[in-house]
Amino acid sequence: MKLPRFQFTRARSLEHAVDLLAELGSDAKILAGGQSLIPLMSFRMAAPAHLVDVSELHELSFVASSPAGLEIGGTTRHATLEGESRSLGPQWQAFREAVPLIGHLPIRARGTIGGSIAHADATAELPLLARTFDAVIVAQSRDGRREIEASEFFKGTMTTDLRPGEVIVAVRFPAPPAGARSAFIEFSERAGDFALASVCAAAAWDDAGVCTWARVGLGAVGPNPLRSSAAEEALIGRRLERSSIDSAVAAGLGDTRPRAGLHVSAQYRRELVATMLRRGLERLAVAPRTQALL
Repeated sequence: MKLPRFQFTRARSLEHAVDLLAELGSDAKILAGGQSLIPLMSFRMAAPAHLVDVSELHELSFVASSPAGLEIGGTTRHATLEGESRSLGPQWQAFREAVPLIGHLPIRARGTIGGSIAHADATAELPLLARTFDAVIVAQSRDGRREIEASEFFKGTMTTDLRPGEVIVAVRFPAPPAGARSAFIEFSERAGDFALASVCAAAAWDDAGVCTWARVGLGAVGPNPLRSSAAEEALIGRRLERSSIDSAVAAGLGDTRPRAGLHVSAQYRRELVATMLRRGLERLAVAPRTQALL
């Protein structure tokens, strides 16, 4: 289908972009990679009168790792993050596993981190990473910068706390505790398709192999990417073994609200996410055993 008519302006700088958005108001939309917005416009699910292109704002394209955590610029391409994630520590293993699952290579070559976060698809990988790792979304408008906790950012089905005139300039992921490990698992009908269910899990242990910190995120089983505090509580203070994993899986399922899809039932999604959560936690459970042998 042909796109609806619109005007187009390429922002020369971040300041130029936020000025344009302030002047144009609700008729304007940000165009970054366009991998979500353009299909929506093609199907007439969105019809902005003006597109403000921020894709060439190189000042917002970066991946910075430090002892404080991981910060990713809003216009960073998925493919860039995919390459940079290979050199990140084991606590960020979930990123190495998740980013290659984003669509197909052409999508990763054009799509941006800020665009994916702003689109807020509950089946997408980056929103789930943000929710699981307690990310802070940094947004800027003409009025200044605002930091939004991921727990407050995702409001519902493809709905966020972003205000009119705001641009996502960065996403900050605080560093997990020392010795933490993470994993990401998803299942889709075909490579590159939307996930039917996904899991992001992370944990850290003390010298006795007892879990001291845990994060459990569940995707495609609710209107938002979910973080299951109940599953985390079932792990903390216990060794990662069959009984604690069973408890975490049961607790995590209590937080899900899956919907049926074109080809799958809600119950199928529940069973699928339970299997993947178990596998993810079992992978993490190998780490404290390996440490004990060193």
